Amino acid sequence: MKILIKPSDIIERALWYKYEYYILKDKTQSEIDAIVEENKEFQINEKDALIINLLKCVETDNLQHRLNQHILRTLEVKSTTINVDKKNIQVISKNSIEYELKTFLKNFPDKWNPSHPYKQGLEELKSYIDYLLQKVDELFIHQRKFQGNLVDYLQVNQVKKMLDFNY
Repeated sequence: MKILIKPSDIIERALWYKYEYYILKDKTQSEIDAIVEENKEFQINEKDALIINLLKCVETDNLQHRLNQHILRTLEVKSTTINVDKKNIQVISKNSIEYELKTFLKNFPDKWNPSHPYKQGLEELKSYIDYLLQKVDELFIHQRKFQGNLVDYLQVNQVKKMLDFNY
């Protein structure tokens, strides 16, 4: 399969952080910035497209929805079960959620010049991330010892409820 794509296409699909981390790992930051600024079409191989989830992604300027999808996927992959009052509940570490929220903006590098819908979507995304970080701080925390450290956990169902699909 032949896949032709521009860096802006990867950025608009909120996949740039993965692309930079896995594919451009041997490049310097100035080389990466040049790739973004030039925005030249190039061929990506199928393996790299699978690694960054390009083949599963549909373009949308609704970046909050893209973040919500990312958080839901994180909940599926990183959640664990703990026992609370003789009931098993699904939890995820508070640090994991905060990290994912804070690093999601790395998908949109400073050198990227977005079109109008994405410019507006990016501003709304930043506001939404601030809103979610505030909501995370308001959620009830379950503290457990894990490998000698005290870890703050959040209930998965509470994290899902804080996501606003109409924000």
